[in-house]
Amino acid sequence: MTTKNSLAVIAQNVGTTPEEIKDVLSGMIISAKAQHGAKATDAELAVVSGVCAKFGLNPLVREAHAFVSGGKLQVMIGLDGWIKVMVRQDSYDGHEQTENFDEKGELISVTTKIYVKGRKYPTPHTEWMKEAFVPTSPAWKKYPFRMLASKSLGQCVRKAFGLSEVVDDDEAARITNSRQEKDITPSSSSPTIDWQAINDMMAECADLDTLKGVAG
Repeated sequence: MTTKNSLAVIAQNVGTTPEEIKDVLSGMIISAKAQHGAKATDAELAVVSGVCAKFGLNPLVREAHAFVSGGKLQVMIGLDGWIKVMVRQDSYDGHEQTENFDEKGELISVTTKIYVKGRKYPTPHTEWMKEAFVPTSPAWKKYPFRMLASKSLGQCVRKAFGLSEVVDDDEAARITNSRQEKDITPSSSSPTIDWQAINDMMAECADLDTLKGVAG
């Protein structure tokens, strides 16, 4: 499917024009690059529009969003988007989620199982609260159950249907937050070299053997 056709499909699905969809997707890509003077290339538009058209996602309500990681453009999907992707798969045959609690009644994990036609067993995926919880995230602090259930579902959809070209919104946020500029300022605890003392010692060396001893 060409970019033009993908834009037309998305526009028809959401009730707008291909030109508006193109403008929205271009803005997403440029914003994701976070670079002055950045532009959305034809190839990048093809990637984002292709995923949205393939899975019937509406970029106007952020069911899908452009995301750049390591210089590679990917498509990020939120919870509503994952549900759409899942139920629109021809092989989808139902799913279930189980919340698992410890002896104190605290949620420790959420397990998602997706049933795929033609497979004897469902595809499972478990997300653990102690591994997934982000204490600095307002969303995780306010809605831990919802966030864990959403992450479990998204990762299970990826596994069940082999979707490698998309990431979930939580994963994208973690990558973004992990990007920190490396501090190259010399540490104040680094040892300093007394060049004057070295010069004085070398000046006192009367022969080669003494100089070798000073030089170590």
